[in-house]
Order: sequence, then structure tokens, then C-alpha cells
Amino acid sequence: MNCLNDLNRISAQLEDPLQLVKVLAADSPLGVQIFDSGGYSVYANEAYTKMYGAPPPSTFSVLTDEIVTAAGLIDLVRQAFAGQTVQLPVFWYDVRSHSKNISLDEREHLQRIGKNVAIEIRLVPVVDRDGTAKYEELLRKLRAMLNSA
Repeated sequence: MNCLNDLNRISAQLEDPLQLVKVLAADSPLGVQIFDSGGYSVYANEAYTKMYGAPPPSTFSVLTDEIVTAAGLIDLVRQAFAGQTVQLPVFWYDVRSHSKNISLDEREHLQRIGKNVAIEIRLVPVVDRDGTAKYEELLRKLRAMLNSA
């Protein structure tokens, strides 16, 4: 596939290993969020912001997410941060209900513009624990997603 060869070539030239993911996700109609190893958001595309009504709070970590914990899904999230691809079942996520791990200003902002959405989340590790990009695995998963669309 020429497209995948091009992606491999381009990804090898990028200084930031997540830049490829950011470029591919930028215009996606699906909400895409990238986390650092501590669970903090380092990137969210425009579709993510439209879906939730707000970008992710800067002080929020998905590893301590009270909504995911209340839904009984936090162990699955932790599995993803241990290196597994994880599919969460559909559940309701209301960003307006965040009360922990975010600043008062961010909480007030979410109360004004946040949304309650039914979401299905796939967590895909794109870097190893040491920060090495997993391009071959990422490209294989992208190919599978494109073929199933």
C-alpha cells in the first residue's frame, strides 16, 4: 500500500513521535485525545472539543477520572496505560460532573459549556513506556480502521 509506505517514510523523519498521530487526527470526524504517561492530555482534536463542548482540563488525568471510575472502567484504562489496546463499552460521560483534580476555573467553565455524551472509547498505546513510537503497530491499526470504514 503506497499510503502506508508514505506514512512510514514521513514518520521516520518526525522529531516528535506523536506528530504523525496529531496530523492524522487533526481533521478526523472522531474525537481523538492523546495522553502522556501520567494520563494528562497533551492533545485533543477539534472533534473531541465539539463532542464534549470543551477541551480537556489541563489539570485532569484520565488515570484518576472519577466518571470512568464510577462507571467501573478504570481498571481497563490502567490496562491501556500498561500497553494493551482496550475497548471500553458505551457509557455516559458528563464533563460537567467533574469535581476532582481540576481547578475551580476549569470546573466553572465545564459547568457552562460542557456536555453529557454517550461514548465508546478505544485506548491505543502509540508509544512504549520508554517513549519509543510504535509506528508499525499504529500503522497496522490505522490500516484496519480504514479497511473497516
